[in-house]
Amino acid sequence: MNPSSAEAIVGLGDYAVGEQAAKRNEQRFVLTQLLAAKVLRVRMLGSAAIDLAWVASGHLDACVALSNHLWDVAAGVAIAREAGAAVIDIDGTPHTPSSRATIAVTPGLERAFAELLRPLRNTT
Repeated sequence: MNPSSAEAIVGLGDYAVGEQAAKRNEQRFVLTQLLAAKVLRVRMLGSAAIDLAWVASGHLDACVALSNHLWDVAAGVAIAREAGAAVIDIDGTPHTPSSRATIAVTPGLERAFAELLRPLRNTT
């Protein structure tokens, strides 16, 4: 049985560091506030590949990474999709190698997460 978004455990990608980190983290801070108010727990494991594999295995109900390098997410995206997770971009379209974000959700939570993440769609 899939939990509701209020019962979800969500993996969150790392915060940016280095040049332009403050600007790049603005969207991450908004995301953290949204998740903290709407889900059961937020976890930061430090690896997009682990986050995606944990969604595939059921250890996480969703994961959100706001910056992508193909080498960080490609294998995890394939694993999550094969396990039945929806893997999308920030705008709700299917994830591609050129996506701005990598969001994976277990079946049944797609609509709830699309609505939850709507405020992030117009931020940079």
